[in-house]
Amino acid sequence: GLGETIRHRIGHGMGVEGHEAPWLAPGDDTRASPGMVFSCEPGVYRPGRDGWRTIDTLLVGNGEVEVASRFLSSHPLDTRILPC
Repeated sequence: GLGETIRHRIGHGMGVEGHEAPWLAPGDDTRASPGMVFSCEPGVYRPGRDGWRTIDTLLVGNGEVEVASRFLSSHPLDTRILPC
């Protein structure tokens, strides 16, 4: 599995500060409610080898979550693999 390669939370709330609570991480029991905005940015890092991260902006609605940042291209923005 990849569990040991995920080194931090997978996301956070977004507001005036950009990076703010609630945190998408173990121990944060905040319930999402309509109007909240989150950044979901899981990352996998293999020390000395490589790393990968994707970021989506999520908007919480009434009983649904909208992915507001879908990339509308069939080609990736950046295909480089960056060593960590």
